Amino acid sequence: MTPAVISSFLLMLGFVLLIWILYFYTNNPSIIDPCWSIGIFICSSSYVINLENWHNISLKTCIAWILLFLWAMRLSGYLWFTRIAKNHHDPRYETISKDWKISKSLGFLLNYLFQGALMMAVALPFIFIANSRYHTLFIIDYFAIILIPLAIIGEAVADWQLYQFKKHYPKMVCNVGLWNYSRHPNYFFELIIWFGFSLLGSSSQYGYLSMLSPSLLLCIFLFITGPITEKLSLKSRGAAFEYYRQTTSFIIPWFKKSQ
Repeated sequence: MTPAVISSFLLMLGFVLLIWILYFYTNNPSIIDPCWSIGIFICSSSYVINLENWHNISLKTCIAWILLFLWAMRLSGYLWFTRIAKNHHDPRYETISKDWKISKSLGFLLNYLFQGALMMAVALPFIFIANSRYHTLFIIDYFAIILIPLAIIGEAVADWQLYQFKKHYPKMVCNVGLWNYSRHPNYFFELIIWFGFSLLGSSSQYGYLSMLSPSLLLCIFLFITGPITEKLSLKSRGAAFEYYRQTTSFIIPWFKKSQ
């Protein structure tokens, strides 16, 4: 397992440095966003390549890798064409960098390295998927194989609804479709996706550690990306977003609260 982690770390390091170079070229720190899912795909694939016996690769690993590929390409493509290709600069990066005591170039290098470490951690289920002693699929595996693509579709629907709403009503709070029931339905489906991958790794020895992946994502959403995003939305949309925040569930889709 150690060679797999070392290999993944080296690949992650090279990938993050490449993103940092692209940041200099584009002068857009949010270039890391469409690369996030690609980085996780690279780390996960490195775990699989270093741990699987390629002469006897398991069906579970093949299915998990295909689902991971679909997730990564869909999310990366969406973020690239709706943000980077349109030269959109995510204000979150301006918010987190405005109080830095070091240069922005060095600050974003450290930020990208931190995100690279998170990529390795989120990809953790694939260590256990590739290291499983069982080549048969269990009921929990079938459940995960159904759950993951449904969550990928759900995340794609949430992203598309937000994109279409912003295109037609750029100054308003998106509260239609899935966004009527959750302030961050894309976060919800992302958690479900990685919960599914964790289930696929759970039959391996120490497979319960796979659950660190969705647990880490939940912490990121609750304490980092969620609060930053909502602070910016409150600043730009004021009372309308505050009402939305007071009446709408944070991540888990649920019915509106009465005021």
